[in-house]
Amino acid sequence: MAQWFLRHKYQLRKWWIILFVIINVVLVGYSFYGWGRYAIFDYKNTSQILVDLTVPIQRYLHLQPQEMQFKGVRAIASNADRFDFLANVDNPNSHWRAQVEYVFTHSGGVTATSSAIILPGSGQMIVSLGNELSGFPASVDLRITRIEWERINPHTVSDPATFIADRVMFEPGNLNFVPASEAAGVPTHSIEFDITNVSVYSFWEPKFHVLMLNNETLVGVQTIEVSEFRAGETRPIVLKSFQQNIRVNEIRLIPVVDVFDSGQYISPGQ
Repeated sequence: MAQWFLRHKYQLRKWWIILFVIINVVLVGYSFYGWGRYAIFDYKNTSQILVDLTVPIQRYLHLQPQEMQFKGVRAIASNADRFDFLANVDNPNSHWRAQVEYVFTHSGGVTATSSAIILPGSGQMIVSLGNELSGFPASVDLRITRIEWERINPHTVSDPATFIADRVMFEPGNLNFVPASEAAGVPTHSIEFDITNVSVYSFWEPKFHVLMLNNETLVGVQTIEVSEFRAGETRPIVLKSFQQNIRVNEIRLIPVVDVFDSGQYISPGQ
């Protein structure tokens, strides 16, 4: 056997070379065929598959709420040693309601955690009132500790903006500011005004942030609740303030009413 291999080694090597050449030709030819087929037929199909794969992701992202904008963070004095913290919130999402938990940080520490419901597509105010401090706070900032989103079911409420506008209809009027007078023995300012529920809906206990302004300058904030506020009803409100050297010539109301909560409403006949 060994002698046979020696006699035919040159012929065997020639056949091995021919075999390797044939294998290489077949492999290279198949490779060119594969790339050619991909370039002519499959590239377009692959591109369409990639597009189709991204469509569900795009739709998913489209359904996610956009971030809310928090701005106008500030503090104002409500008394000699008490201070109120405020911030404005814009919710750009037309079908998303948010429950927000937050604290205000400042040079003297951190406020207690507060929470607020932010209605879809609305600009609202979040507050922390009556914080006792030794001096006016510096470096005031807002820290959001939690946001819980809830999508408004379009089958239940098709147009949240109209739904809200039809229910959040409260108007202030008949403002009367009575300043404090030591001579008369009146230690506090009195801010008297009316609130009218202009809507056709009655509420058990709606809450309001009352902004007190003097020539467009915010000088005070208080929060009130109006018990069993019926549709079309007007209620007189009297607020007291210990702030010094203020005057109030305008009242603005910021309703804090979750109109998507059925428990807020007084049913007809109750």
